[in-house]
Amino acid sequence: MFELRNGFETVENCQKFYDEYCHSGKILWSYDNFSQDGYPVDSFKSSMTTEELLEIDFIKENKEKIDHLMKPKNNVLKSIFVNGQFSGYDGTMHTDHEDHRSYTCILFVNPKWERLWGGEFLLYDTKGNEIMGGSTIKPGRLVIFPANMQHRGLGPFRLSALLRVSVAFQYKYEE
Repeated sequence: MFELRNGFETVENCQKFYDEYCHSGKILWSYDNFSQDGYPVDSFKSSMTTEELLEIDFIKENKEKIDHLMKPKNNVLKSIFVNGQFSGYDGTMHTDHEDHRSYTCILFVNPKWERLWGGEFLLYDTKGNEIMGGSTIKPGRLVIFPANMQHRGLGPFRLSALLRVSVAFQYKYEE
């Protein structure tokens, strides 16, 4: 149903990307307070386009590695998002695509993460009624799952300025 790949990216490369782009301000964070089913959800994401993100070597190189995993599944890149969550900023359940043959790949890029900080990634059944799986945050871990599965990321529960960062690579099935 879903796959975890530990060590997909090195901690050193995650550290470099996190310091150079996420922490320094080169990634332009955009705040949104949108409503899904009448429930407002705070979120932070990069306001950069997929094309702009692909100019960053770290993202481009990981996209190329993920392309090799997605090619046998007849999936091509649709979009890339960099997501950031602070304590108390849990994501809402959503899907990325309605086709069960399309995939999303999420790369956790925080160079250090303690289990007690929370920030888990959760996968639900297609109706959003039951948790079907999930992942703790591990630097360089890649999570691969069908894009039609309901999912969400939880913010860290450690009260601080800790920012949980992930890069979502969304793929679409093509005949």
